Amino acid sequence: MTTRLGNQRLLRQVVLLVLAVACATGAVIVSRVDGIDSVPLLDSWRGKHPDVRTLSPAERDAFDGLLAPARRDDLLFLLVGLAAGCTLLLWNERWARTGPAGTSTATGHGAEDARADRGWGPLFVSVMVWGALALGVWRVAASVSDQREAAVRARWTLSDDALHVVAGPLEDTLRAWRDTVPEDEAVILVGTNQFLWNITAWVLYPRPIYPLLHEVPPGLDRAAMLDLARQLPHGAEHPGRWIVDLAALEGGDDAQTRGPLRVDE
Repeated sequence: MTTRLGNQRLLRQVVLLVLAVACATGAVIVSRVDGIDSVPLLDSWRGKHPDVRTLSPAERDAFDGLLAPARRDDLLFLLVGLAAGCTLLLWNERWARTGPAGTSTATGHGAEDARADRGWGPLFVSVMVWGALALGVWRVAASVSDQREAAVRARWTLSDDALHVVAGPLEDTLRAWRDTVPEDEAVILVGTNQFLWNITAWVLYPRPIYPLLHEVPPGLDRAAMLDLARQLPHGAEHPGRWIVDLAALEGGDDAQTRGPLRVDE
């Protein structure tokens, strides 16, 4: 009996080790991809249950662009949780469930024998339970750390948490603009695109914002724009002024080089 139980424990440890390594390796691979565009099982289900919403091609592309990273994150968290659960049970097998309620009336060696003789079901349940707990603790700790860092830097705002959803590929550019302009200096926003105006003003808050609802002529260079801005009274009472051509956000890679220009130097 003792030999059989010893062999069962060894086999369980080998299985847990293999699963831990496999899930950790899978998590590393998944973390290096930008997104998961297609899942055959989900595609089959979506084919039988079409979306009743009417979406334009651009809206559909934007929606799918949000789903791909979400699928990647879901699979990544699943693999990390399973790897953590297997690792925890390798470290202490006594944390495995010993019955439907997770307890056993046996004590001492009798309890260990009972655990060893329960089969694979409780072990896999324990992997998922402890993996979920470990994943939850990790996410809470990461969130607390991020919020603490943002609070220390006085940068925590709602826009930090939701900007990637609202601005999409413009997120990094807008954050760079915010890092460039001091909070006590004014910003003149030039342009008529309401969406770009809204997200830029949102990110740059609490900096004073002055709208200039005109399109910048295509041939206007940096020096000419600064000369124009110096003639404006907008924000003159603040320590410094900046001017931003919102059309820069529509310029793709050029947006970083056409960011805020300091008016008063």
